[in-house]
Amino acid sequence: MEGASKEVRIFVTTTGCMDIITEEHFRTIKDDSIVCNIVHFDCEIDVKWLQANAVDKVNIKLQIRF
Repeated sequence: MEGASKEVRIFVTTTGCMDIITEEHFRTIKDDSIVCNIVHFDCEIDVKWLQANAVDKVNIKLQIRF
């Protein structure tokens, strides 16, 4: 993930594992990247850090943010 976070712009987590995308990764992800979590829980992505540091959030529909 460390190398990928600097290169790609679309991130989709589907593992169900914890801490797949963390603050460390968010700091290297390009500004116009898309981050998606397909699993039912938010443990894969550091949502707390993202909410505190995101420049912009757009709600597409209930429980979906863009």
